[in-house]
Amino acid sequence: MKLRRATRELAALGDELMRKRDATGARTIRGSLRGQEVRVVCPEDFVILKILATRERDLEDARSVIDKQTGRLDMALIARELTSLTSEITDHDISGRLARLRP
Repeated sequence: MKLRRATRELAALGDELMRKRDATGARTIRGSLRGQEVRVVCPEDFVILKILATRERDLEDARSVIDKQTGRLDMALIARELTSLTSEITDHDISGRLARLRP
């Protein structure tokens, strides 16, 4: 199932991001799914995680969220988080990937 595969991929990236950014945990969204409490990352963190991933498909996913959440996303937060991660993750073109998503 695509959702399970995506969840595993994001979990690995999310674990790394959570270790680096304690504030990310405060931005989780709680809800209910099939009677079970679930916590998911907020849309801004989802976009951040997708930019940190390496596949083209991840950028498409990030673009989809940006398009659907126009006017509701905190793009400044996304830019700040990614800028701070750029100095910590030097082998990945974070700035370039973000620039490709900006209108």
